[in-house]
Amino acid sequence: MTITGPNNKYSTAPDNYSEFVVINNFVFKPKQVEAFYREEAVDGLKTTTVIFPPYKQTVPDPEWRLYDFLLKRKHPMGMKDLLPKEEAPEVGT
Repeated sequence: MTITGPNNKYSTAPDNYSEFVVINNFVFKPKQVEAFYREEAVDGLKTTTVIFPPYKQTVPDPEWRLYDFLLKRKHPMGMKDLLPKEEAPEVGT
C-alpha cells in the first residue's frame, strides 16, 4: 500500500509558512498582539512585555530582538516616526 502526502498544489501558502513566530523561546502569533513595550531594570535586565487581548506576557529580551521585531511589524514606517521631533534625525543628514 502506497502512502502519499497531502496535496499542496491548491495551497497558496508556501510549505514553510506558519502564523507562529519564535523569538527568545517565546512562541506567539503576531496578529494577536494588541500592544507591547520594553523595560530595562536597574540591574540591567531587559524585558519586553507583549499584551494580548486576554493576558500579557513579559519576556526576557537582552538584545531587544523581540521588541525590534514587533516594532517593525506593527510600525513599518520606522522608528523615526515614533520619536519626538527633537530626537528624530533630520532627513538627508
